Amino acid sequence: MTVTPVSQPVRVLTTPREIDLSVRDRLARALERAVTCAPGHVIVDMSSTTFCDSSGLSALVRALRCASASGSTVSVVVPHRSVRRVFDLVGLGKAVPLHTSLDEARSAAAG
Repeated sequence: MTVTPVSQPVRVLTTPREIDLSVRDRLARALERAVTCAPGHVIVDMSSTTFCDSSGLSALVRALRCASASGSTVSVVVPHRSVRRVFDLVGLGKAVPLHTSLDEARSAAAG
């Protein structure tokens, strides 16, 4: 997982191909650092992620709470239908903006 500054207030966190219990703690730490290092917008880029279980969603929900407390916002790139379906099933798309591409997320973050 890498955090790449796109522009000052926008950071991109790229997630691994599979998100499950084995990477949950590392993902949670990376998400927390991304949303609390400075106020701004964090794009969670799940373009390469083809599997995400409830532990990954849980880490994301915790990051959303941290972001809110630290003055940051979050959006998520979820192009794969199988992963998007998990977001839709638990209603997470109502709590965080979902995009189908990184370009789309960057454009939305820019205003």
